[in-house]
Amino acid sequence: MKVEFVPTWAALKTRVAELKLETREYSKATRGTNQSKLLFRGQGSSEWGLKTSFDRATPKSHWLADYYQMVVAAKTVTDSLWESDLSELNLDLIHSVFRESVFFPKPLPYYDVLVRLRHHGFPSPLLDWSRSFYVASYFSFEQPQPQDVDRSVAIFIYQEFTGTPKTHLDGEPQLVSFGPWVRTHARHVLQQSQYTIAIQRESSCWKIVPHQDVFAVESKSQDRLIKLVVPSSEAFSAMEELDEMNINAYSLFQTEDSLYRTLGRRIFSDA
Repeated sequence: MKVEFVPTWAALKTRVAELKLETREYSKATRGTNQSKLLFRGQGSSEWGLKTSFDRATPKSHWLADYYQMVVAAKTVTDSLWESDLSELNLDLIHSVFRESVFFPKPLPYYDVLVRLRHHGFPSPLLDWSRSFYVASYFSFEQPQPQDVDRSVAIFIYQEFTGTPKTHLDGEPQLVSFGPWVRTHARHVLQQSQYTIAIQRESSCWKIVPHQDVFAVESKSQDRLIKLVVPSSEAFSAMEELDEMNINAYSLFQTEDSLYRTLGRRIFSDA
């Protein structure tokens, strides 16, 4: 992972524009061969690593097929409380898919269900990214955390394919990305979301592993990751401009709570 410090919100926008231009120029030169677009993730502290909500919920490693059993357990409760339009999960099918797949299956079984639960707060091995730098910036600057020494936030920039075929050794941790084309929770569309999952094949099954295990391999030809560190003091400038672009809590979440958060920010910033 390459780490860069940028001193201002304006400098951050300039640096991202440079990286986008560099990617476009390379894509033209190679006619887009084996190159994916940049994805962005904002975090409120530069001290935080790339962790999924699943990583934070449990320190233990789990087989991916077993995670689906956890999803089924949660679904039995929600189905008891209200009528759900979530698909019924076939665990026998899920176990057979993950046992027989030499290469990781795409699309992920019941991808729509996993995305829906993730956006409702259920611990998920899916790490969310946005195709929009500005949406990612909102999540960086909305509530920058004060505990780190430099009081800085971070924007992570991820590119799965960098111009060469993606390879990995058998049994080595790897990242797989999943795109936007799925009918699921509205926030998936509003936040221009895509996702990655870190997995490792072991004993002919797939295991969930931390994202940091993949980047520790330090492959030069795939899974490019850049971390841009910005002072949290730039939050006011960033959030003011983002709100002018209609990127705010309400536009990204569309709940009553998020509406009042958006109004509060506007009113009290003018007070």
